[in-house]
Amino acid sequence: MNPGRMKERITVQQAVKEANRSGGYKIVAWEDVKTIWAYVKNFDPERDKIASIDTRKALYDVWVRAADISTENRLLWRNRVLEIDFVEEYLAGPPFYLILKCKEARSL
Repeated sequence: MNPGRMKERITVQQAVKEANRSGGYKIVAWEDVKTIWAYVKNFDPERDKIASIDTRKALYDVWVRAADISTENRLLWRNRVLEIDFVEEYLAGPPFYLILKCKEARSL
C-alpha cells in the first residue's frame, strides 16, 4: 500500500452503552474516537429482495495505518455510516496497515 493513496478522512466511532434491567446493554449513542487518513475502495452494491423490499448493501475496503480498531467500532465517511464486518491485517512491510471490510446498508 502506498501511503500517498490515503487521501480520505474518516472518523472512527465507538458505541456508548447503557446497562438495562435485564443485565444486558443497549447502545444509546455513538461517540467520535479519532479521525484518521484512509484509502476507501467501493465495490458494486449487493441487491437483496426481502419481503418485497429492495435493499442495497454497498461494500467497501477501507485501508488505514494499524490502529486500535475492531468490529465494535464504526466509521463515518462522506456522510455515510460504514459498519465494520471484518478487520484484516496487511503485513507487507512497515508501516503496517489494516484492511477494514465494511458495508453500508440502505433501503430504497
